[in-house]
Amino acid sequence: IGIGGYPYIFYLSGGNIMKKVIKIEGMGCGHCIKSVKEALEELSGIEVLDVKIGEATIDIAEDYDMNVIIEALDEAGYEVI
Repeated sequence: IGIGGYPYIFYLSGGNIMKKVIKIEGMGCGHCIKSVKEALEELSGIEVLDVKIGEATIDIAEDYDMNVIIEALDEAGYEVI
């Protein structure tokens, strides 16, 4: 863990930290929330702040490749909209 509780990757990437709300299609129950949270928590450089039906709120570096998130959620069976 880096400065302020954020993983070191934020500082190594050189990007500023930003909060991002990701809209997610295909979530409809508590199991979906758990699956999305687990898929996001497996990724480096992301701090999961909240997951609820239809969206996830995360802290990431500005220059984080969103395709990494999109692919991880797609593999878990959900679509970023």
